[in-house]
Amino acid sequence: LLVLAGAVGCRRALRAQRGGTWGPILLGVYGLGRVGAGCFPADPGQGFPPGSPATQTLSRAGVLHFAFGGAGFYALIAACFVFGSRFLRTGRKGLAWFSRATGAAFFAAFAAVASGSVSPTVMIAFYLAVALAWAWHTCVLWQIGPHRHP
Repeated sequence: LLVLAGAVGCRRALRAQRGGTWGPILLGVYGLGRVGAGCFPADPGQGFPPGSPATQTLSRAGVLHFAFGGAGFYALIAACFVFGSRFLRTGRKGLAWFSRATGAAFFAAFAAVASGSVSPTVMIAFYLAVALAWAWHTCVLWQIGPHRHP
């Protein structure tokens, strides 16, 4: 829900500016994806959680979890590139690089997990990519939002 609130605030702050339409929309879709994935639990399987047997079928909740999660993750990746473009055009090259690197890293890690791999290396890379995406998201909203300095 905080991601959705951040998307609304981002839209208000960037109204009529470059990235002010698609950036917040994509962050909102990411937020909806997180809410939806949280409402529908994933099915255990392929060793997750540890000790779970491999499974060939998904429940309706499992399918919805992956649909919401996938849509949200793809929106997050796209948002990284939209904001990367915005920051590059406004002269913030460091933030542009951080945005694009985050989008690329998250895409690679998500693709590895979505392939069905349960390798510990893939799982750790995915968890690190999620943490990187959270850091990026926080940084972007901090840079866009109004600040009050003491």
